[in-house]
Amino acid sequence: MNNYSYLLFALMCNLACMAPMAHISEDGNRITIADGGYELTAYAVAEVDQSYLLTAWDASEDDGFSDAAITCIPLDRAGALQVQGRDFTQDKKHGKHEISKDAMDIRLIMTNGSCKKVLKKMQGLCLGPDYPVLRVVGREVQIGRATYRNMPTRFGNPPATVILADTIELAQARYTPTEIALQSGH
Repeated sequence: MNNYSYLLFALMCNLACMAPMAHISEDGNRITIADGGYELTAYAVAEVDQSYLLTAWDASEDDGFSDAAITCIPLDRAGALQVQGRDFTQDKKHGKHEISKDAMDIRLIMTNGSCKKVLKKMQGLCLGPDYPVLRVVGREVQIGRATYRNMPTRFGNPPATVILADTIELAQARYTPTEIALQSGH
């Protein structure tokens, strides 16, 4: 095989692995998302510009709509836990018990493909010993209707918070208790 054949093969593999972006249309607070055979109708209920301490990545969650299913703590709550003397960042295995009552489930739906690289990096960091911090900007949505090939399907509204994310940033790869206290102003 010559060099061009390897290059063509690598390009084809890369294109095959890239998932096409969902088609998202907005009309006021009504949002329609179409991806493959799925169609989701949602309603924007609140603007989101929040930082979260990422505690778990639910790799088993595949509802056909969301790009990621995560468990996290809003950063202000994480700071409050630190002030209370609950240092859950030292041992991730035992810290899960400390944070479980303050954690929330979030389903992220991306409005652009550039966020997917950031998500992949955060997933890798979350599997390690540290807690990464992400910042999400977008809209919290309430799901009105979800279908797959015109058949009603289930989508996790409560207890999960669903966010249509315009921007996702990795704020910090490793968050320490000192930084939590500084961020929360304590």
